[in-house]
Amino acid sequence: MPKAEYDYNKAGSAERGSGSLYLKLFFSIVLILVMCLVAFGAILFNMLSSYVETEKQNQLYSAASKVSDMTAVLMENYSAPAEYSYVSFLNIYNESMNSETIVTDTDGKILYAAVRGEVSFEGTNVPKEYLTSVTQGGTFTESAGDEGFYPKNAYVVGVPVYGSDSKVIGAVFVSTTLPLNDFINNIKGYYIIAVLIILILCCIATYIMSLRMIKPLQRMSVAVRQFAKGNFDVYVPVTSNDEIGDLAMAFNNMAASLRNIDKMRNDFIANVSHDLRTPMTVIAGFIDGILDNTIKPEEHRKYLVVVRNEVLRLSRLVKNLLDIAKIEAGELKLNLVDFNVCEMMSNILLSFEATISKKDIDVDVEFLSPTINVHADYDSIFQVIYNLCDNAVKFTNQGGSLKIMILEQGRKAHISVKNSGEGIMPDELPRIFEKFYKSDRSRSLDKRGTGLGLYICKTIINRHGEDITAKSVMGEYTEFAFDLPLADVKKK
Repeated sequence: MPKAEYDYNKAGSAERGSGSLYLKLFFSIVLILVMCLVAFGAILFNMLSSYVETEKQNQLYSAASKVSDMTAVLMENYSAPAEYSYVSFLNIYNESMNSETIVTDTDGKILYAAVRGEVSFEGTNVPKEYLTSVTQGGTFTESAGDEGFYPKNAYVVGVPVYGSDSKVIGAVFVSTTLPLNDFINNIKGYYIIAVLIILILCCIATYIMSLRMIKPLQRMSVAVRQFAKGNFDVYVPVTSNDEIGDLAMAFNNMAASLRNIDKMRNDFIANVSHDLRTPMTVIAGFIDGILDNTIKPEEHRKYLVVVRNEVLRLSRLVKNLLDIAKIEAGELKLNLVDFNVCEMMSNILLSFEATISKKDIDVDVEFLSPTINVHADYDSIFQVIYNLCDNAVKFTNQGGSLKIMILEQGRKAHISVKNSGEGIMPDELPRIFEKFYKSDRSRSLDKRGTGLGLYICKTIINRHGEDITAKSVMGEYTEFAFDLPLADVKKK
């Protein structure tokens, strides 16, 4: 496949701007990433804060329960040594737990307090709602100070003290002032640093990924502009196996099709010019020869017959060109009717009787039935069969054979025309249905042909929803075959 020498990078960079697809894709991905990281951070910090608070409250509840058990033993078996040991335990335990403990009676009067700093609780009672919550509900949990008794951001857990008769004889409140906000802020700092690193890495990855995705599209855009200028040799490199790669391959296939169409158009103009110029040159030459008496009067008839044949050739060429124009413009209207294709074939063969006899051709006609009705356009099918028979008779070798078959195969009529002869070269066989294509052999044998007949045949058969095929063996035979729907099938 030809490749155009074109600077895609220069053309692509010149087209990139603030409104380019590349920037839109890049910023869209980055924005989505930032939103996801912010949402994830909010959920993470909320869950982390709840988890830390719950864990701390569970620790405080466990500590309060242990102090409650020891307090119950002390209250029911009081002694000075026991009290000393009890107070020492509170101080050591609170130091290890980084907490403070207050023990009250059932009226809220503070009996023991293990706190940091010089704090006097003389004449101080814990808030009534604290005590009520403990004595009636069994526990008390608070995460902020109330009425100034506990400082802000304090976590407090209270549990009752039960006597031996299972009655409440006091309460224990354990609190801590864990700087949760400072802890969360530290985590936020680390998270922000991690997010910035992730954003930088993702921006680099997004830049590379977006560039890889957009660059083929930019190349296609440049190629389309080249197409508009009539340059169909532009090739878009396929650099991936994903959808973008598939699109690039499809684009290159389209470019190849456009090149072929452009080549066919140029060949069409060249062939038409040649086929028009040749007979016109012959006609003009002979007429000039007659007018200036270069051609003797007794030979006028001979050369007028040549002129007449060239005029007929021009007429056939113009008719074929008009037929092609109608077909390609979609103006060929099919008038579908029921008719006997065997009868049509017989009438067409009769028109070649003189040529068949002159070449001593052995004709073998095989009809499944004398009447096989098909549902098709009569005139179009007549043109197809006439063209195939004309070619078959024309290229059959002297003393050769011509076999015509019309059979019923399922719901269709199968029609084939087979003739002996030199056949068609294998490399030429796929091209015989192209416009203006004539094999080397046919150019030497058929001076009157235009190379449009088989193309018209194939187009007509395709318009009927069927296909025409060609088979050939060099030095043996050539066969053309196509199907048509049976009339009774269409009526159903």
